Amino acid sequence: YVRRLARRVEEEEEEEEGGGATAMRTPKSRRRRVAASRDAERALSRKHVAPFAKQTRLLCGRLLRNLGRHPFLLAIHLLGAFAVAVGVGSIFYDVGSDQGGIQNRMGSLFFILLYLTLMSLSSLPVWREDRLLFLRERASGAYGVNAYFTSVVLFDVLVLRVFPPMFFTVVTYPLVGLHGGSFLVYLARASWFTLVNVLANVASSALCMAIGIVTPSNAVAN
Repeated sequence: YVRRLARRVEEEEEEEEGGGATAMRTPKSRRRRVAASRDAERALSRKHVAPFAKQTRLLCGRLLRNLGRHPFLLAIHLLGAFAVAVGVGSIFYDVGSDQGGIQNRMGSLFFILLYLTLMSLSSLPVWREDRLLFLRERASGAYGVNAYFTSVVLFDVLVLRVFPPMFFTVVTYPLVGLHGGSFLVYLARASWFTLVNVLANVASSALCMAIGIVTPSNAVAN
């Protein structure tokens, strides 16, 4: 389309120059040439914008590749969850159903929620790590703010707020002996316990993200 517009402008200029004195420029031909030039400039300045789903998919893929190159954060979350789960299971191993066992259950649940809340502190600097890169790519029109926000939140929630709590629960739940019963009852209660832990971690992570956005630095956020 741009090439056709440019060719049209060139042909009109050649016709006006080849006519000599008798082919003087008329207002009509001048207006056509100006309109064609503006159309060409407008077409050149117009950029192709990818759909929201494609932007989000590509940004999530880049985050996953970065995680593969630098898996230290995920490894720390998994290893820390395993170590703390073994420690909690050893301290509150096979609590009973008497008065002391009930107090031990409450203590173990409090410690589990406290640990999952502290795990979410890694979400505080999530918006500052790639701030300059985001500003440059956003200014160049590579992607939109909504796609960037969605990809970062999905990556942080699915990778760091779902897998470590699930891993933590798989180790802690049978060691503490929170619930017994048949296999189906045990599986249902363990699944519900895992879901509550994941949601608690996601909620605390969202709160940390909100605090990280409004604070001027990571030191103030901490």
